Amino acid sequence: MGDQSAVCTAVTHTRITGARVSVPGAGSATAFADCPAGWRPSGGGFVTNEPFLSASRMDVDTDGRWRVDLANNDGPAHSASAFVVCTTVPVTIRQTSIVLAPGEQNHVTAVCLPGQRITGGGAHAPGSAAGVPPTPGVAINTNRGLPEPTGWGVHAKNHTDRPQELFIQAYCTTS
Repeated sequence: MGDQSAVCTAVTHTRITGARVSVPGAGSATAFADCPAGWRPSGGGFVTNEPFLSASRMDVDTDGRWRVDLANNDGPAHSASAFVVCTTVPVTIRQTSIVLAPGEQNHVTAVCLPGQRITGGGAHAPGSAAGVPPTPGVAINTNRGLPEPTGWGVHAKNHTDRPQELFIQAYCTTS
């Protein structure tokens, strides 16, 4: 898995890959990636060679770190690394949300303000940890930029038996 689209801006970006984490069979783990001092996250994702890992969260957490919550949908352990794309320019986070009914899958977008361009995005569902392993409560199936350079789209499915709120973030800059 990893980023599935290119986002173009004139600003300098750098990609930092975090430590590799092992996700136990039918279990979960959290991977982090951090920007260097003076830089801020403008997007990210995770890298793995395993098709059995899925994510219920890929976004900037309250500590300013890129966070990926992973679930292993297979028996043996598999590994992955979070990566973060960092920049030195100001980044505005535009957030929207949607409530997914039990079993529902949907696509939702977060959009930058006029005059801004998208640099990346992310999503998380805070109540999805109660999903029955190995599948996360809310699985993020796609997490990528839209064809127009002003929005971020996420497609996700609620695997729980109760409604789940999914938050979508667009990371925007004027540069």
